[in-house]
Amino acid sequence: MIRSFEKKILLKINFANKFLTIKQKYTNNSCEKQVFKKDEILNVFKQINIDCQYRVGGGYVIKKSYSEYNFQLMFDIKYNVPLMYFEIIRNGKFVESGLTQFASTLRELPYDETLLNSNFRLNNLSDLKNFINDMIELFDVFVNEYCKEIDAGNVPE
Repeated sequence: MIRSFEKKILLKINFANKFLTIKQKYTNNSCEKQVFKKDEILNVFKQINIDCQYRVGGGYVIKKSYSEYNFQLMFDIKYNVPLMYFEIIRNGKFVESGLTQFASTLRELPYDETLLNSNFRLNNLSDLKNFINDMIELFDVFVNEYCKEIDAGNVPE
C-alpha cells in the first residue's frame, strides 16, 4: 500500500499515465531472442553518463540524495523486460516500500487503460538506452516534487 504522502506526489505528477506511456513506446516487434548481458547493460549506463551500481541477480541501481533522504531507482532486467522500483530511504531506514514493483503501484492509482501494453519488451540495446533515459526523467520528476514537499515543510511521517 502506498502512503498518502507519496500517493499525493504520484498523482500530482501523473505518474501512472507517464509510466504507461513510456512502456507503450517499447513493444516486442522483433524475432530476436538476444538477451542483454550484464556488461552490455552496464555499458549502456556508461554511455549515458549515469552512475549505476550492479546488484547480484540482474539489478541495477541509480541513487539520488537530498538532505537525509536517499532515493533509488532500480531496474531488474530479466529477458529484456525491466521491472522498476523506487525506494526512499531516510537516515538509513526505508521510508516507503509501496512503490516497489510499479505494476503493484498502478493498482492504487487511476490510469488510462488504453495505455496498457501487454507486449512490452526491449528489442535491442538502443531500446534499453532510450527506456533508461525515459525512466530517469520520470524518476527525476518524482524526486524533485518530493523534495519540494519536504522544503515546504510537508515532511512524511
